[in-house]
Amino acid sequence: MASRAKKLSALLLGALLLAGVLIACLIGADSVPLAPDSMIRESLCRRMIQGATEGRQGLVSSTWFAPLPTVARLPLVYLLPDSLPGLPSRLVSLLFGLATLAALGRTAWRWSGGVPAALVVTGLAVHPAFITACLDGGDATAIACFTLLCAASWSRWVLEDRLTHLSLMSLSAALLCLTRFEMLAWAGAGFAFVLLHEATAPRLPHQRQAILILGVLPWAYGISLWVLGNWLIMGDALYFLRGLAHLAPAASHRFPSPALPVSDPSWILPLAFPALLILAALLKREFAGLSLGLLAFAGAAVAAGLDALGCLWTPSVILLPLLALCLLALARLTALVPTQQPARRAAFAALATLVPLVLLAGRPTAWNAAPATPAPLREENLAMLDEIRDLVDSQTPFATVYVCGYDSFNLLDGNTDPTFLRELDFDFARATREYEGRTLYLLVPKPGGRGATESIHRKFPGIYTAGFANTLYTGDWGRWRLFELVDKPREEQP
Repeated sequence: MASRAKKLSALLLGALLLAGVLIACLIGADSVPLAPDSMIRESLCRRMIQGATEGRQGLVSSTWFAPLPTVARLPLVYLLPDSLPGLPSRLVSLLFGLATLAALGRTAWRWSGGVPAALVVTGLAVHPAFITACLDGGDATAIACFTLLCAASWSRWVLEDRLTHLSLMSLSAALLCLTRFEMLAWAGAGFAFVLLHEATAPRLPHQRQAILILGVLPWAYGISLWVLGNWLIMGDALYFLRGLAHLAPAASHRFPSPALPVSDPSWILPLAFPALLILAALLKREFAGLSLGLLAFAGAAVAAGLDALGCLWTPSVILLPLLALCLLALARLTALVPTQQPARRAAFAALATLVPLVLLAGRPTAWNAAPATPAPLREENLAMLDEIRDLVDSQTPFATVYVCGYDSFNLLDGNTDPTFLRELDFDFARATREYEGRTLYLLVPKPGGRGATESIHRKFPGIYTAGFANTLYTGDWGRWRLFELVDKPREEQP
């Protein structure tokens, strides 16, 4: 009877939690704008559900659109009606936010006890940047969740020497890279600590090799799936990496970088936690605390490095995990406090948590250094497409317009006109062969940011400004430029 009551209570709690999540997402629809990529991913999911080729291509073909966030949205996009755009993305980001709080709370409770864990979790939960990330439908909470799981599992592996934590660390690293490929550098720092620890830890014969294989295998398997998807769908196993060679860093960079947390005074207290943890770990000679503190600073270094390379498209997505790592460092620092009195330890955690909550009432300025241009409304997109269709129909009744790049998913979302086709890997010869006898047009987005690394600008440099092969400029619509393909296009040079 008691077991049945527990199950009913768990079901009721789950139902209440789901209702709260739905209410929070609906409230966020009015108060928090959607992240720029959320609608692109949802449109991509709809094309995958319809079995379209460009849906499968969009899942794997870009470094900047890693496959896991799209796959996470896929069931919700399938189940929820199209009349609620953005709700699947908000649900995903909120659920990952709850998972982040659960992972932080569980680890902090293991290390410091209930009261300090509750205070640390509260410190992250009420932070305005975290609340915004939970409701904007972006990937920040997913990255924070996997980063936190990876760091916490690594620390617990060193402390407890249980293979469960080692496997969870590697799995989290794999999911992290499949969520945001830019975090590969941070995951590499974690694996460097694994190698350093195993090189010095006392092990039985062949035990060290088994541990390293178990730690690397899930991560290698996850990345291999992405490579295999590119090979099977795009015909090039490394297709998603081709854009990295076309990054265009800014001509001049300020030092320190605006994305580097130390350039913003509001980061002083959070970064003080891993700094103090490093000192305490050195005094205690604890490798787990030392590596955890260094991993927090590695997150700051990754943000600065991406900014220097010109590919820090959304600083908040990279910096929110840093905030979570700082609070995890606080939890470990609380556990190292040299006292056996729970009241003093709880007071220390309360003081260290509440002070940054007061000083970090707003988001760091680096998170808003380059605000994203708001995406046009669906009605504006449809009106633009109507203008283009009227123009091409006045030229010929047999027209096909290729819309290039990932922005085509958002632009053509809700459009059912077969005149427009999404295209992620445009080829002049193939287009003419497949649509022989039709007049072909090419709608090209203006190169900028990550859009400059997409296939249309890599394969045909300068096409937006000067055209390419036998293209004829037709007109501009905002950041989109229309070209007509005239005569027989020139074959691509090998």
